[in-house]
Amino acid sequence: MADFFYAELNGNNEICPVQTRASGIAFFGFDDNFTILTFILRINHLNRYRSAQLRFGLPRSTGPIVASLFEVCPRSININPGTVTGTLMRSDLRGPLTGRSLADLAAQMGTGHIFVNITSDRYPSGEIRGQVIPLSGPCSSPRNPRSCGCDYECDCDI
Repeated sequence: MADFFYAELNGNNEICPVQTRASGIAFFGFDDNFTILTFILRINHLNRYRSAQLRFGLPRSTGPIVASLFEVCPRSININPGTVTGTLMRSDLRGPLTGRSLADLAAQMGTGHIFVNITSDRYPSGEIRGQVIPLSGPCSSPRNPRSCGCDYECDCDI
């Protein structure tokens, strides 16, 4: 099972594609025992940011929230560009993964059943979205994917 995953986020990935300059990338890394999930969201040009969630579902489908990466704020925030980091534990899982382990979440990520959805005031159902997939190639084994060769600056330490 993969320990590291990522998602490329943009408005075209939403079920109803949205016109937005916002984009981003999300990195996810599990510890060796699958008890902690560390995440890094790198977001560009997103105004009035409200929340970010992991959701269960395939591309072009809706799905229930399985974990909140960032809760809805009473006042929205602007990110241009910005980074949000955090950790999740088993107790943070909800919806169809309530009571399950982070290894179960990793298994769902590995089969393409989890996506990141980021909402804003302008697009409350989602402004940018991306399917979570395993890191492969140059980023698959290092614990620090600085040299991943993706279109984004990979300056994250997971």
